[in-house]
Amino acid sequence: MDLVFGIVFAIFVIALFVLTYRRMPASARKAANWPETEGTIQSVNRVVVQEQYSSYVFDVGDFSYKVNDEFYPGR
Repeated sequence: MDLVFGIVFAIFVIALFVLTYRRMPASARKAANWPETEGTIQSVNRVVVQEQYSSYVFDVGDFSYKVNDEFYPGR
């Protein structure tokens, strides 16, 4: 009985691992191998987005980083 439980449990763990891996986006799997770099936050501002009956406030940051001596800005 313990052997059957062990086999069923092992199959469950393997299936759980496979499903978790398959649900991870392909871009995240590819990004895991990217080189690391440091970035700089230039500024953070609040932006108000208004809809028909409500409005939302978001913090938006401007940043920059370098990879292989190439400068990249972003928001």
